[in-house]
Amino acid sequence: MHRQKGHVFLIFLLLLGSTSLFIAHFSHVQSIAPVPTDAQRRNTALHALLGWALATPDTPLPDTPNPPPGLLPWPDRAGDGNFDGLSDCPNFGNDLSNSRLRLGRIPFRGQRLGTTPDTCWSPQHTSIGGMLQLEVSPQPSSPLWYAASINLLDNADIDSYPGHLSPEKLLSLRSGWITICSASGEVLSSTAALVVLSGGAPLANQSRQAPETLSASARDQIAANYLEPIRIPSGIAPCRGLIQPVSNPTIFVVAPASDTFNDQLTWIDQAEFVEKLADRWMTTVLSLIRQHALRHSALPDLIDSIEGFPQWMHPDWLSAIRYQKIDALHASITISGTRTRCISLSGVEIEEASACAH
Repeated sequence: MHRQKGHVFLIFLLLLGSTSLFIAHFSHVQSIAPVPTDAQRRNTALHALLGWALATPDTPLPDTPNPPPGLLPWPDRAGDGNFDGLSDCPNFGNDLSNSRLRLGRIPFRGQRLGTTPDTCWSPQHTSIGGMLQLEVSPQPSSPLWYAASINLLDNADIDSYPGHLSPEKLLSLRSGWITICSASGEVLSSTAALVVLSGGAPLANQSRQAPETLSASARDQIAANYLEPIRIPSGIAPCRGLIQPVSNPTIFVVAPASDTFNDQLTWIDQAEFVEKLADRWMTTVLSLIRQHALRHSALPDLIDSIEGFPQWMHPDWLSAIRYQKIDALHASITISGTRTRCISLSGVEIEEASACAH
């Protein structure tokens, strides 16, 4: 009897241990892959959009255009009848100043290289390539939405771009940006470059049907079933009165959730966007300086003496790069409107220093 009781107790301990290990393992798996919050999803999407905009290659694929870095993709507006994760680029005939063309869902599959007369001519983004580095979880009830400044969207007019997307030019633009308001009517930002929004749970007056089941005219109002208007009784213009983000996606509001409003948003301002764009420029410039140093064992005397600037860096843009050679091994570089970089030549490597040598 005692021996049997001992066996039973031993089996009980083994089962208890196995159960504890299973619970511990299950808890560990859950902690590895938590469900992201809406704020985390918005932040991830915003950085994916930035990465897409800045990833323009210096050397494009054969027979493809080479636009400058900094162009954002057009949103996915279900303009083709569905939300397929691809940008819906307006046709040439459309009025690109129509702000409603600049609001839609995240184009996580990227932007086509236009084969019809549309406004998309993207660098490496052929067919459905050029995907954003973004995993979109199947949450049809709470998709992310995206609005972009007209100053940063591809309008396919190649001749208009030289000089347009230089950091200096973008910093000089006073209009065309997105405004962010507080619920009390403060202007939190008048120069937002892009905004990512989550609509929250459907409110009483919202019906979230699949776009394929709707008429073309009804599809134009899909965003209204996710994003709500809000009235600000008083404030600093334009942050007062009825703010309607669907019909005028150039003004958005940060406000506590309520029975009539539950939108949340994340944005990046003009200045931060330009700083990241300047960093992208600097990557190209430093690479070319390094190649010059490999050939000549010294830093270039003038920025104009560097060879191999990419097609997107129009000659007019060189005036935005302030380069000063201090000696054979040291120089300073400033892209107008952004911080100065101090560089030194160490062997065959270009290094950034905290202060410039004199």
